[in-house]
Amino acid sequence: MLICTAGHILRKDYPNANPEQQISIAINVSGVQQQQGGPNLWRFSTLDGTWSVVVGQDAVTIEARAYEQIDHFCNRIQRVLEAVEKHLRPTHQRRLGLRYINEFRYENGTTMETWKNLLNQDLLGLSGRLGESVDHSFHEIRARTEDGVLLIHHGLLRGSFTNVLGESPGSEPYYLLDLDYYDETPGDWDVGRVIQRVRDWNDIMYRLFRWSMTERLFEYLGPRHA
Repeated sequence: MLICTAGHILRKDYPNANPEQQISIAINVSGVQQQQGGPNLWRFSTLDGTWSVVVGQDAVTIEARAYEQIDHFCNRIQRVLEAVEKHLRPTHQRRLGLRYINEFRYENGTTMETWKNLLNQDLLGLSGRLGESVDHSFHEIRARTEDGVLLIHHGLLRGSFTNVLGESPGSEPYYLLDLDYYDETPGDWDVGRVIQRVRDWNDIMYRLFRWSMTERLFEYLGPRHA
């Protein structure tokens, strides 16, 4: 029922609609692996594919490939959640999460010898000290906070996480910084509270993102907004 109703309320902003198989992602020392499974989903996307809303029986996920400011992102979230509220009348939420998957790529970035001059030494730890001998690394950090859990995966990998989203994975090395902030505490449905939490989490995650890299890498990536 949720998927059928969503089709009518999302088609104006997201005209492309396609069924999609749910994918489970396993992240471990070997890298990122995907496994098929779970119920079917529907993906509603903008014509250029930059924005998508993925709808399941009991969950709504908003994905963005690019946006310039958090206000832009929050406006999109708010429109989708208000449509859900109006037509489906939910009373509670069971989980809320915000995730940024960053793939840093740099010329000659095949070993840690290059990345130790581009990334914060405190982030790299022992991998940075070993330098040129390291051509693969993977780390996981889970931090519990007052308003949820911050899960961090980072390391020197090959290919791409975006192959999960339908693109060619390639084989070039990159440095992954995967930031996932979530809260699984059940609560009342409140669109305004969701938007505020997304803004608060985004601020924390951006500061961590900026801390992770040197000025050299920051300028190389050329972000539009600091």
